[in-house]
Amino acid sequence: GQLAGFLLLVPSFGLCMGCAGWLQSKGGWLDTEFMALRRLDSRIGRRFAPIEWIDLNKQLPAKNATAGSTVLPVFPLSIVNWPGANVVLKTIHPFQQRMYNDILESGSRRIVVPYTKSLPNGKVRYNEMDARDHRVHSVGSVLYLEELKDVGSTGEGTQYLARHKVEGRCRIRQILNPSAAFDVGSDGVQTDYMRAEVELLDNLQEFNRADQDTVLLRQTWESLRKLSERTAEPRLSSYELIEKQLSNSSTWHLAYLWQQLQQQVQKHREKARVASAIGDWIMDQQKVGRLPSVMPEQIDYSQLDLPPLLLDSAMKVHKSDGTDLDGERDFWDPFLAILATDASEKRVKILLDEALREVEMTRTRALLRDMLGGGGSDEGCYV
Repeated sequence: GQLAGFLLLVPSFGLCMGCAGWLQSKGGWLDTEFMALRRLDSRIGRRFAPIEWIDLNKQLPAKNATAGSTVLPVFPLSIVNWPGANVVLKTIHPFQQRMYNDILESGSRRIVVPYTKSLPNGKVRYNEMDARDHRVHSVGSVLYLEELKDVGSTGEGTQYLARHKVEGRCRIRQILNPSAAFDVGSDGVQTDYMRAEVELLDNLQEFNRADQDTVLLRQTWESLRKLSERTAEPRLSSYELIEKQLSNSSTWHLAYLWQQLQQQVQKHREKARVASAIGDWIMDQQKVGRLPSVMPEQIDYSQLDLPPLLLDSAMKVHKSDGTDLDGERDFWDPFLAILATDASEKRVKILLDEALREVEMTRTRALLRDMLGGGGSDEGCYV
């Protein structure tokens, strides 16, 4: 709801991967574009400090917090919650409800939500996850509980809606009972929640909106918007919107806006890639007479007897929120870096680096589209 009118979504454009490969193989200036893009991708990936994690070791015994320290319950999720946002969490399991009862009784009303990986279904169950994913980001969002509402029973138990305000961030100094993440009952669900000793961080928002990096970010976002019109990809809706956001919004909201745009872009591109691969497969099947020469406009992929890998790709992109489709880098890395960065000016620098990287990628896509005779489209809908 916060992004109504911010992003313009456009119909998918399928770039023929075979044609792209043919163009790349022709050498010269186009090869230079591809190589420059690879170098840029590598360079941008090193612009921010390495992501710091807290490993969860189920063999470690519980420990006491340092005297006088702040201790908060830990609720890991596979998303970044930005300061200032409103967050609604559904709770079903007894250990979650006990956590909320505890913070209400203590008067704290606060939990820390660090980013973590999850299962493909979005559930965080460490005892079922790969050992390399047994960790949480070292900086978490601090959520203040505003309302806990009983919304009735489900097949799994009583369900509550917990409404929060993200009031800031904290650095996790140590997890006091990491084994709680792995201790489960007969139903495979945790029986207790983790607790962490944390350091609350300063969340001052002011930054110089006229400094060079902010001016460059405004120009880069506008360049990206125009390039995305040429490639018919999701984009920020107008220069006026860009100007308004960079003039009035906090760096946290700018990061949220960029995150939402990138999710849409990643899903759009993967959807186009899969559609192109399916189109190639259909053409091959038509050539050998396994499919009719004229296909209906609306095709149910599940009825085509697609190769398993191709069908899996189509199903994955259909279900994806856009954060799990880039095989080259982790979608959340730059956003975790922004969340962990104390100085707002440095957060602007990360956003600028990411925008420059995206401009170069989109410029190359626009170049290929123009060479193949494609044109931009202003059709689409606002969300």
